Amino acid sequence: MKKNWIYSKWCFALACALLMGVATSCGDDDGEGSGTGTGQQPTLPDLGITDPVVAVAGEYDGERFNYENDVLVGGTGFYDADYTFYIGNAPLVLKVFQEDYEETWSNIRTNEHGAITYASLLGVSLGEYFTGTFTAKYNEDNQMTESALELSEDGITEYDKWTFVWENGNMVSYRNTYSIDYTDEEDFSYSDNGWFDYGDSPVSNNGIYHPDVFPYDYYFMLYAGLFGKPTKDMPVSVVFSSTDGYGDDAYAYTAEKDEKGRIVTLYCDGEAYYYYGYADRPIELTGAGWHAPGRAVRGIRARLASRQAR
Repeated sequence: MKKNWIYSKWCFALACALLMGVATSCGDDDGEGSGTGTGQQPTLPDLGITDPVVAVAGEYDGERFNYENDVLVGGTGFYDADYTFYIGNAPLVLKVFQEDYEETWSNIRTNEHGAITYASLLGVSLGEYFTGTFTAKYNEDNQMTESALELSEDGITEYDKWTFVWENGNMVSYRNTYSIDYTDEEDFSYSDNGWFDYGDSPVSNNGIYHPDVFPYDYYFMLYAGLFGKPTKDMPVSVVFSSTDGYGDDAYAYTAEKDEKGRIVTLYCDGEAYYYYGYADRPIELTGAGWHAPGRAVRGIRARLASRQAR
């Protein structure tokens, strides 16, 4: 995000959604930890995508995706260091490998569309471990309405919760609350909000997960369809507000499309922000362009640690 520290945007970090007019989640949302699906990830046809994004790149981060039989199966990325990721099926499992760090999502349950409703997390870094759980709910259009991440390590428990409001296929706002409980120190918490506007003449979205709309740090989870559908249109502006002294921030977006109507460049306040590659239109994963400061570091553990340091 421009305020990916807010999200960190996921570190593992990322989100999104609610329909029902301008309200909260629909009555048929999946319950916490429930799942009626097969535990398999969705295919590109399931997601309604005919020309998938094969790479996402900002100035300081990026990922390249590999597809097999219409599903995203793995790839490579970079942030402060290179990493690889892998999606396995039967059973569904997610793995990220970076130097001195490994993160695994297992025991995964999904809804009928293949979006994750529950997962167990395990992180290993230099011989130290953390464990956790992730839960999510979705509306009838398979857009995320709630997510909750809970992590535990050495007497410390962290909670990262999101709620999302959707209207007419677009996310219009979110609320995030983060807290950390210590056994021998003062507890810490804060919250923040975001409001998105799509303008009078919305720009249609060909399958891009806007980096500031979805609070998840690893792009491959989004583009694999594991957290539901993206917005129908691309937002033209956003206002962020938090309780930790940063105040309000507002940003404007524009999207450049190619001759096929695919978004190839996303601009923020007039500067190139993110680039998107396709099979017939590749992009580089380094030095792509301007990027706002504060992008979350990769990995759940690292993201939450960065919040504690603030």
